[in-house]
Amino acid sequence: MLYDYSRLIGRIGEVFESQAAFGVAMGWSPATTIRKLSNELQWKSAEIEKAISLLNISPSDCSFYFFKLKA
Repeated sequence: MLYDYSRLIGRIGEVFESQAAFGVAMGWSPATTIRKLSNELQWKSAEIEKAISLLNISPSDCSFYFFKLKA
């Protein structure tokens, strides 16, 4: 199952200005950041919780950012 992270990537750009800076805040390597945002690695629940906190996303909006399926 592939997810559409375009909205998440947009939010990352708004808050951190780069995916690299977001990855550092998440404690990830650049390779891990790229792989998470391109559906090569699955997100863990704790990672989603940390990301919504860092990105100031409401938990009720989490599905729009993390669980929207690619068409």
